[in-house]
Amino acid sequence: EYLTLLKTKIPSQNIIKIEKLDYADGEKILDQWLKINKKKLTINQHKYILENFSKNNLPLYLKILFDKSLFWRSYDDYYKSNDETLEDLIKSFFYELTFLNHHSKMLVEHTLGYISASLNGLSESELVDILSLDNIVIQDIANPYHKMSVQLTISRIPSAVWSRIFYDLLKYLTYVEFDGIALLNFYHRKIK
Repeated sequence: EYLTLLKTKIPSQNIIKIEKLDYADGEKILDQWLKINKKKLTINQHKYILENFSKNNLPLYLKILFDKSLFWRSYDDYYKSNDETLEDLIKSFFYELTFLNHHSKMLVEHTLGYISASLNGLSESELVDILSLDNIVIQDIANPYHKMSVQLTISRIPSAVWSRIFYDLLKYLTYVEFDGIALLNFYHRKIK
C-alpha cells in the first residue's frame, strides 16, 4: 500500500529494491560483529545462527540471534530453540531479559509496554517517572535481590535498577526528536 503510493510520488530511477541478505552476507556480518565484540562461538553455535538466519534472511533476525549469542558459553546447549519466526525470536529475547539478565519480570514487561503504548515514544525521564509511579513494578523490584523493602517510601525507581535495564534495551531503542524533545522508541517497527 505505502510502496504503491511512494512509486507515484518518486521517480523510478530513485527507487532501489533492497534484496534479502544471503547466507554469505550473513556470515560476513556475523563474523564482523563477533570480532568487534571479542566473542567466539563454537562451530555448532556459529552454524546454528547462520542456518536459522538463512531460513528468512532478515537482518533483524540475525541481529537478535547475535545478541542472544553474547550470553552463550562454549559448553551451553540451551541456545537451540524453536524460534522459527522473527516474532518468536523477539519474544524469547525479551523473555530472556528476565532470566539471563535477572531483571524483574514486571519491570521488563511494563517498560516495553509503556514504550509500545506511546504514540511517538517517551523521554527517558518520562519513562522513569511512569515506572516509579507503577506500584506493581515497585513491589516486584522490592525483593531480596535488590535489598529493598516495600515499606520504604521510594520517590523514584532506583537508578541501579533503571540503568541495568536501560543498558540491556538500548540496542533496540532509538532516540527520535519530537517537538524538540528526544524520545525513546523502538528502532524497528517489528519490535513494537
